Amino acid sequence: MKLMKLLMVCIVLSLFGSTLYSQTEQEQLFMQIRKAWEAGDYRSMQPIFSKEVTLHLGQVRGHYPREQVLGILKAYFAEREAIKVVYDVKKMTETRAVANYEYRLKETGILYKKLIYFYLSKGTNGDPALWLITTINEI
Repeated sequence: MKLMKLLMVCIVLSLFGSTLYSQTEQEQLFMQIRKAWEAGDYRSMQPIFSKEVTLHLGQVRGHYPREQVLGILKAYFAEREAIKVVYDVKKMTETRAVANYEYRLKETGILYKKLIYFYLSKGTNGDPALWLITTINEI
């Protein structure tokens, strides 16, 4: 009897669970960013960069065009292996995600723990409905 109830609950959740909580566009984008960042997959982030992105990563500080950001991230990930990126839900807003970020320098093997902020803006590339990354700030 208990097994039957559990089975029914599982069926109901599988049918209706996705409608109980629907992620916002920003939440989906933040999850995409986290996965790409952990994988060091800077190329997959290209479509979600604004025309100009503000970066504060290591020694890199400034405003850069999207194409240059790809080169900067390529060099950044060539030196680092991301270990994990975990969002701090209490610090997240509609336009900002804050994550605890751990990485290892490939050359020395030294492990670092930082905070990384991802900021989004809507309509920065001319499409008023499109959310894009405007700032990446490592602290």
